[in-house]
Amino acid sequence: MKAQSKIEINNLIHHERVANNNNKNKIPPTVIRVSDLEPLRLAKKKHYALPGESRIVGKKKASRSKTQGRPFNDSLNARFLFFNTIDDLIADVMNYKVSYITHVTNMGSFKHDGIMVTNSQQLKVKMPQCPSYEIKPIEFEKDSRLATDSIHDDLCGFFNTRNMSFVKIIRNNKGQLVKFEILSQVRKEALTVNYIKKFITYPRYKSKMKIYLMNGSFDSDIWFYNDFRMLLWDLENVDITGKKLLVNNTALKR
Repeated sequence: MKAQSKIEINNLIHHERVANNNNKNKIPPTVIRVSDLEPLRLAKKKHYALPGESRIVGKKKASRSKTQGRPFNDSLNARFLFFNTIDDLIADVMNYKVSYITHVTNMGSFKHDGIMVTNSQQLKVKMPQCPSYEIKPIEFEKDSRLATDSIHDDLCGFFNTRNMSFVKIIRNNKGQLVKFEILSQVRKEALTVNYIKKFITYPRYKSKMKIYLMNGSFDSDIWFYNDFRMLLWDLENVDITGKKLLVNNTALKR
């Protein structure tokens, strides 16, 4: 890979977190700024340490502080949407038709104008006029299970499938889709109520919210981008090893 063929992300993104790239897997800031583009404003998401993840805690000045929000309990009440195809998922979460997406197979296929060239695959999306999915309101009560119990197998039973993947939906502050992540590499034993509330719902869990599910699992996590600024930020700040990246072509031309 030639160094000059890769987009100069450090020259495009301006945020204090980008200065030091030694620590990948950072959470995105509330505002992502890219030269010549409007700032991307995301809903603020509280960061929780994943199991086994080390956290560096800095010293804070003693101050009076109020508790932030309600503590999690072990119940979950949501409307679960179950999809059989990625095409149906894209059709449901997008507010306009998507014709083609790009499967990024080589990070060196970026140019300074942000358009994909060689070493990337163009995929046609079969957008149904009416996306097909199954929706079920399901409540897991806190007294019916332990906090460490996985709900994966229970959900599989509700939707008559052997395996499924959760989908994390990330939107901007106007409710428009920025990115979704199909999380196939999360161990099903880890899919407890608290894990889902902390790491899958975005920006936070709300009772009777929509939670998206994909039938089956894939050999890697799949990340779909509907915003070029989010893609740029992830390429610089997140460890994308083993991830499959799909990009809406319309987002690349904005």
